[in-house]
Amino acid sequence: MEYKVILVGDGGVGKDFLVRKMKDINVSSDYITNMGTNVHPLVFDTNYGSVSIKLWDAAGKEKLVGLKEGYHIQSDAGIIMCDFASDPDLISIWNRIKDIRRVCIDLPMLLCRNRSDMKNYTFINFSGVIDISANTGEGVNELIVQLIIRVTKKSDIQIL
Repeated sequence: MEYKVILVGDGGVGKDFLVRKMKDINVSSDYITNMGTNVHPLVFDTNYGSVSIKLWDAAGKEKLVGLKEGYHIQSDAGIIMCDFASDPDLISIWNRIKDIRRVCIDLPMLLCRNRSDMKNYTFINFSGVIDISANTGEGVNELIVQLIIRVTKKSDIQIL
């Protein structure tokens, strides 16, 4: 089965780095702004067989977002990404949730906080929030598992 997942967040929070880690591609320090929406095919082998995800990576910069709500149509899950090392804008996170809910009322969503590798930051522990480092890969497997659980609705699914 194939699932559509949207990845949203402000510009510069690490969405492209996360996609590279999910695709098991080496992360470089070169940052190129996404100019719209890129669709990344991902396939994961699980104890239930292959799970195919089309990850829709939407531009974070407001002037580049374009038809943002149009990209959300027929999504199976969403990842809202923020960067807690640079003082996240909670209003921006809330606005992204509202944008998604306007189109996909009951869409399962994960909030993903990037920069867990920065040891000099104290993170508030919230239930249902996944801390990752798109740089080192820390927490990315947990994010993938939680995402697959939400799209397949199988709580015992495991990545092989």
